[in-house]
Amino acid sequence: MNKKNQIVDILERANKPLTVGEIANIAGVSRVYASKTLNNFLKLGVFDSEKVGTRVYYSMASGAVLLNSTFDAYSLKEDEVLALVRKDRRFMGDVDEAARSAFEFAFPEMLNNAIEHSRSAKIEVLVRIVHGNLEFTIRDFGIGVFRNVKQEKRLTSEYDAVRELLKGKSTTAPMAHSGMGIFFTSKIADKFLLSSYDLSLLVDNVVADTFVDTVEPELTGTKVEFAIDVHTKKSVAAIFRNFSIDPEEGDFGKTYILVKLYRLGTIYVSRSQARALLIGLEKFKEVTLDFEGVDNVGQAFADEIFRVYALRHPEVQIRYVNANKNVEFMIKMAIDELKTR
Repeated sequence: MNKKNQIVDILERANKPLTVGEIANIAGVSRVYASKTLNNFLKLGVFDSEKVGTRVYYSMASGAVLLNSTFDAYSLKEDEVLALVRKDRRFMGDVDEAARSAFEFAFPEMLNNAIEHSRSAKIEVLVRIVHGNLEFTIRDFGIGVFRNVKQEKRLTSEYDAVRELLKGKSTTAPMAHSGMGIFFTSKIADKFLLSSYDLSLLVDNVVADTFVDTVEPELTGTKVEFAIDVHTKKSVAAIFRNFSIDPEEGDFGKTYILVKLYRLGTIYVSRSQARALLIGLEKFKEVTLDFEGVDNVGQAFADEIFRVYALRHPEVQIRYVNANKNVEFMIKMAIDELKTR
């Protein structure tokens, strides 16, 4: 986490307004740096400030808070909490229908995950309208989403769990859940941040990129943060159709994978890396691999995906986009080898 984001995180976690000196101490930066950063965020409306005597205190801008409560997880029902948000006239009056539709899909999905999977006794919920965005934060104090997926699916690391969640159709309770919640919530949001213990996943659809980072200090449990422009033109139905083979049926037959998340060192070389990427893809009919930001791949990596896997799973159509000349050479070599079989 860079120092600017750390300062935001400090104020998000603080239970009271803080001075420049207090923030500088916690962040381990100079007062000059802290003051400059705070003033920049103040101009953007991210922070509020209040002068008391000779001191200036900073806090997160709260905006219009629609709900800010801590619930007992036992017997909590997500639809009842959603109903509390709907009762606030600002939700209907200040938020356009498309943003409300996005919220009404994402919010109960994420709250249900916390209720049913976190093993947390308490769940904190914040819903607000701030800086033109409808936002929610759901925080539990349980097992942690990445640790849970890692354990249940017997994965090597929590990074593997992040990758599984980004594929979609990944759930630790297949009898009760489709595994679509986190996947589609991350596609619908303008910004979606999932943090748990020492790892965070940020899907930023404004800049069309995905980031995995460390969390310092560790966050016990899981925190989900979602933001969408109150005047968004996004259509939830259109996003679902983008991942459907048959839009009329609404099936979840497509997925989209950022290959850069599977990097080991500086190059994608091994069959084991490719196999990690391919886990669970037999659930889909069409897979698009995005090679944006990937400079090179090894012959074994490309061969495992475009020849070996293609032979084993002819029912899965694998497409690729944003491959440079080096990557495309390796891919085409594997595809040409497949054609000779």
